[in-house]
Amino acid sequence: MTQVRLGLVGAGDVAAKHLQAAVGLGDVTFAGVYDVVPDQADALARAYDVPAYASFDAMVDGAGLDAVVVAVPTLAHPDVVRAAAERKLHVLVEKPMAVSVADCDAMLAVCREAGVLVGVCHAMQRQHARLRAAKRVIDSGELGDVVLMSARRTLHYPADRPAWMRRRSAAGGGVLFNTGTYAIEEFQWLAGALIRRVLAAATGPRDADDVETDGLAVVELANGVHASVVELGSGFPHTEEMNVVLEKGALHLSHAHGLWRHSAGEAIQLVPRSAPPQADYWQALAYQLTDFGRAVRDRRTPEVDGEWGRSVVAAAVAIYDSARFGRPVRVPT
Repeated sequence: MTQVRLGLVGAGDVAAKHLQAAVGLGDVTFAGVYDVVPDQADALARAYDVPAYASFDAMVDGAGLDAVVVAVPTLAHPDVVRAAAERKLHVLVEKPMAVSVADCDAMLAVCREAGVLVGVCHAMQRQHARLRAAKRVIDSGELGDVVLMSARRTLHYPADRPAWMRRRSAAGGGVLFNTGTYAIEEFQWLAGALIRRVLAAATGPRDADDVETDGLAVVELANGVHASVVELGSGFPHTEEMNVVLEKGALHLSHAHGLWRHSAGEAIQLVPRSAPPQADYWQALAYQLTDFGRAVRDRRTPEVDGEWGRSVVAAAVAIYDSARFGRPVRVPT
């Protein structure tokens, strides 16, 4: 089996995680690393025995690439995607896809014109065991249709994030844009519909420069399901949980408790808690790279494509508009 050769654009923490997850994979291999900070690219390349290149063009010319993984600040995604598409390279873009819907549209257009695939890094979140199992229960119909959902995450934001995430111009937003988009994507995937209307509030900055550290939103999906997301980043211990209310029962998901099914007065644990909490993180990231590599090899659509990535950004942008204007906002289509 021929491995799909990937070039890594970016050499920060997220880029390093991609390299780590790719170790030993049969479908993909990283053939080069490039970053605008050469010393950073050199250090990362040495750690994983991958060549470092002084420029994007040098990597494309020298590494025999099939595709690139884009792991740079969100504001820079469109430029890298455009450069890759011009060289007929498929692209896997870190989430969020871009800082605006207009940027997403431009990225999709240039890739469509070049005939290359666009994947967005939401697929790995779906591979956590508790989410996969919850999706199976929902899709089986045994508990009826989804009625209501809620997601809550606490963390210390942006203390453990790189400096560029403190600037809205570079990151697109704060805690709602960076980690809140996990909940947006999961709501849409679990309920099987896109978000169409939002009402939100956000607060901050505290120790951030110009991004919010805390926020909440109530969203309405196209199928009538309502959901709420709360992201609290003011120094809280890390927690994350989701509740899904269905016609005949409910599901509770959290990294602390796994997945519980509640129905007819009975509670059953379907998936145990992860030990440690992110034990399945690397497996999920490896799955994402594998799925994208197979999509490139087989010329099929990745599990999470650019149109889906755009839908997440559109909902996130609407959340910020709602918080700014103090009223419900419809998500642009």
